[in-house]
Amino acid sequence: AKRKLICDKAEHNARNMGRCEELRLQGRMASKTGKFYILSEPKLAFVIRIRGISDLNPKIQKVLQLLCIHLIFNSTFVKLNKALANMLRIEYILYPVLKELNEWIYKHRYGRINKKQNALRDSSLAVPLQIWHLLYGGSDSGIKKKTTHFVEVGEAGNREDRLLWL
Repeated sequence: AKRKLICDKAEHNARNMGRCEELRLQGRMASKTGKFYILSEPKLAFVIRIRGISDLNPKIQKVLQLLCIHLIFNSTFVKLNKALANMLRIEYILYPVLKELNEWIYKHRYGRINKKQNALRDSSLAVPLQIWHLLYGGSDSGIKKKTTHFVEVGEAGNREDRLLWL
């Protein structure tokens, strides 16, 4: 069992190295021709509200209402476009990338599908466009620095691949 685990890890690392090398080559080819290579932006975001309702700016309240996340630790999927990207710049919400999100969904194992809360058993149920809202009970230690962006050692904003603390 341990040998199989080691082999699986080695294969995974080899695939990652291949992808990194491919990206590096694409960047070099673009720079040789005088162009830039930009990675593709995500098309889907998973937004989690990290603050309650008291003492909120009306503009922030409206954004949270448009995103349909009314309670603390409620979350939803949104399709990213320019307008939503501007909305996600406000404090009190965080959003990860899709890979981290899949791990998080399987960890909590339920989602609201077709207006009913169902247990998630396999990936066929976890298609992001069928899951509406997820409710998370919060972290044990609570959330500190809700108004500060994640880049500035806060909690709000794009967390990219660092969501599993929740």
